[in-house]
Amino acid sequence: MTGDLARAAELIAAWDYPAARTLLVELHEAALAAGREDHLDTLTIRRMLAEALRELGYLDDARGLASGVVRATRQRYGDRHPATVRALAGLGMVLHTAGEYEQARQCYEQAVASGVSAEQPAGRAVLLARAQLALLARDEGDPGAAVRQLTVAYTLHRRAFGAGDLETIRLAAELGRLYSVLGDHPAARRQLAVAHSGAYAALGEDHPLTGALEAALGEVEAPMPSAPVSAPVLAVPARPLVRVVAAVAGGLGTLLVVAGAVAALATGTGTRGPVPAAAAAPVRSASSVSSTRAAVRGAPRDVVLHDAGTSITVSWTDPTDGSGGVLLALARAGQPAGPLRSLPPGTHEELLTGLDPAADYCVVLAVVYAQDAVAQAARVCTHRTPGR
Repeated sequence: MTGDLARAAELIAAWDYPAARTLLVELHEAALAAGREDHLDTLTIRRMLAEALRELGYLDDARGLASGVVRATRQRYGDRHPATVRALAGLGMVLHTAGEYEQARQCYEQAVASGVSAEQPAGRAVLLARAQLALLARDEGDPGAAVRQLTVAYTLHRRAFGAGDLETIRLAAELGRLYSVLGDHPAARRQLAVAHSGAYAALGEDHPLTGALEAALGEVEAPMPSAPVSAPVLAVPARPLVRVVAAVAGGLGTLLVVAGAVAALATGTGTRGPVPAAAAAPVRSASSVSSTRAAVRGAPRDVVLHDAGTSITVSWTDPTDGSGGVLLALARAGQPAGPLRSLPPGTHEELLTGLDPAADYCVVLAVVYAQDAVAQAARVCTHRTPGR
C-alpha cells in the first residue's frame, strides 16, 4: 500500500491527475473489499483522491471526500494528529478553489493553529496552509498583503524542504506572479527565473509548470535594445555606474548591490567576427559588501557571439564552476525576448539557429545561485550591415 500511495503522489506531482485518480480509485476499492474502510491508509487515499478531483474540476466530489476525511480523522485521532492537519489543509484548498473563502480560511487557520512544526510529519501541510492564506489574501483583492505573507511562507518552506522541492518552486512562481500584478517587473523576473530554473531541473522542459513559467517570464521581460547597424565594439564608460536592486533572495528582502561597468555600444563598422561583451558586474549580498572575506557572486563573463548569419554560437565563462543553472534569452533587437532557455549547470556554449541573417539579435545570459539570486550579464547584440 505504501508503494502505491507513493506512486499516486508522484503522479499528482507530475500533474498527471487522470492517472492519479484511476490509481487511487483502484486502491480505494481494494481497501473497501479488504474491510479497511476506516484504516489510516484508506483515509489517506481519500484525501489524495480529493486533491486529484479538485485539480480535475470535480469540486462537489472533492468536497464530499475531503470533508469526510476531516470528520473521520478528528474523531479517531484528534485535532493535532498529522492526518487531521493534512486533511484540514486539503479541505481548505478544495473550498478555496470553489470560491468559499471564509470556510477555506477557517481550515487553513486551524491547520496552522495545530502547532505542528516543520520538522514534524505534518509540517509540510502546515507550511502549505500558511502559504494558502497568503494566496487567499490575493484572491480577496489585497496583493500587497499577499506578497508580505507569501514571502514569509516561501522562506519557511524553502528553509525546511530546500529550493528544489516542488512546492517551494510553486510558491516561488506564485510570488513572482504577485510581483507582476503589483507592477514590480524586476522582482517578478528574478523570482520567476528562479522558479523556472527549479522547474526545469526537477520536471524537465516539457512539464506544464515549466511551460507556464516560461510564458510568465515572457510577459514581464523588457524589450531588448535596438542595436546600432554599425557598432562592432563594446566600449566601457569612463566611470562605472552603480545600481541598487531590491531583490527577493530566498523570499527575504535582501538588498543586492550590482556594481560594475555598464556596456555602451560605440559607433563603428559592421563585422561578422566575434562580438565580446563588456565585463559582467559582480553581484553581492548586502552582508557581503561589508565583509572582504565574503564570496562575490558573479554573472557570466567573457560572453562572445560567433555570428554566422542564420545561426549564432554564444560562448561564455561560467562563474559558478558548474554549480549554477544558466538562463539564456534571445530576441530580435528592439523586440521582447523569446522563450527563456534554461541550460544545465556547467554549460558554457549554446548554438542558436533559424535566425534571419538580415536582422540583429540580442542575447542576455544569467546564472542562478542556490540562494535564489540571479546574476545577469550585460546584453550582447550583433551589429550587422544592411542587406547582409
